[in-house]
Amino acid sequence: EPDALILLAPEAAAGLGNAFPTTRALKDVCATPLFWQKGVKPSFKSAREYLFNTMTEKQAQAAYSQMCFESGLALKELWFWYLDTKNRSEIEREKIDCPIMTLAGAKDRYSSARTARRISRHLGQGRHFHRLQKFGHMIPLEDTHFEVAKQMHVWLCWQLGMQSQKNKAV
Repeated sequence: EPDALILLAPEAAAGLGNAFPTTRALKDVCATPLFWQKGVKPSFKSAREYLFNTMTEKQAQAAYSQMCFESGLALKELWFWYLDTKNRSEIEREKIDCPIMTLAGAKDRYSSARTARRISRHLGQGRHFHRLQKFGHMIPLEDTHFEVAKQMHVWLCWQLGMQSQKNKAV
């Protein structure tokens, strides 16, 4: 069990968000018959518009060249969660017993900050949500001055310090 979690531009979990932007971003994937039976990767055009929209053309091309295939099955379970009888994309918040920080880019066209906030609220009290004004979906690649990494580091140190204090008190 982790001591703390950081959710970075999370995808909509079962019933917690609008899958339309993600399916629109990957429309070429969705149009492929039985896409869930193989790895999938968006076209550069779609990735540029939805995933790399705050990056320069050169940065977007470099990022796309490093992009690997995603699980088509995982996407199917997220997008069509209401058809999944095993509820694999459902978040069972009662099983999560650690602090969680959720970060989302305000300019994210793939997985909206609204969806990330909804997930954060679903996870309950004591969870931390941060909307990053100048960021899109690919936060680690966009953070050239490591502002977000520093913010995550400070938060993790704070949470782990609190955990350490609780353990000493027991």
